[in-house]
Amino acid sequence: MSTRNRVGPHPSPSSAGGGRGRNVRRTVAVAMVTAASCLASLGVGSPAHASVAGDFSFVGHRGYPAGRYTENTIPSFENAYRHGAPAVETDIRLTADDRFVVMHDQFLRRTTTCRGAVDRRTLHWIQRRCRGQVGHERIPGLSDYVSWAASHDMNIVIEIKVDPLNRWTPNDFARIDRLINREGMAGRVHLLSFSAPLLEMAKGVDPAFFTDWIVPAGADLTRVEQVDTWTSSVSVLSAALDDTNVAQLHAEGVEVFGRDTDLKSDWAHLEAVGADGLLVDDPPGYETWESSSSGG
Repeated sequence: MSTRNRVGPHPSPSSAGGGRGRNVRRTVAVAMVTAASCLASLGVGSPAHASVAGDFSFVGHRGYPAGRYTENTIPSFENAYRHGAPAVETDIRLTADDRFVVMHDQFLRRTTTCRGAVDRRTLHWIQRRCRGQVGHERIPGLSDYVSWAASHDMNIVIEIKVDPLNRWTPNDFARIDRLINREGMAGRVHLLSFSAPLLEMAKGVDPAFFTDWIVPAGADLTRVEQVDTWTSSVSVLSAALDDTNVAQLHAEGVEVFGRDTDLKSDWAHLEAVGADGLLVDDPPGYETWESSSSGG
């Protein structure tokens, strides 16, 4: 077995058991995925696997479309789940009626059968008229995504997209907070955004929100080290991280995640510097790499 640290949750100084407890939970999670794979090879079928609450060691970016499904749809999330991802990420936008739709782009054209701006359509209109480009999947709202995750014991990352009309308010984050708690998902959700003001707004609504700031390329990480009052973690390009700045961020109580990458050299680098997790487009590829690099 390799003695290197795995890319995974960083032990909090206040957590009983520290990294040892997290490693045990990770071992259990991997064992469950391995068991599912063995059963599938025997023709038994792939049973549901429960992710360990709070495991964001690697996150399926917009699920795992893999060319078979439209990104950010329930089938894409299901595919990431079936391939062992302990968490999945999605994006949400405000619709014309101030509802939350699962959608990355400002416009509908790239990923749906419809046209036009998301903020000009109601959620009802989108769900009634539009389907996913690849498999004609239903377009989910945020409540669909959170309910799906709750029923699968999955951890989730919700990227808050900047609204072109600047309509995000504290009430919107209060609604998200109520949804998370109603579905029993507290402790399983990260709120992610490029916008520091939106994350500050979320923390103002509920300090318990786990917020994750996507650090722009070229940002000064010495400034990032002072953001622990409004963000719980940062997502940073692999090349911008080293042993020193990761250790400094951890000392500030800020967790560190790698931004979306499918380069094995990035995976190895993030592991070596002690990152807490990362976003990937290829969950099974990462799982295979992780197993082989640890000698499993």
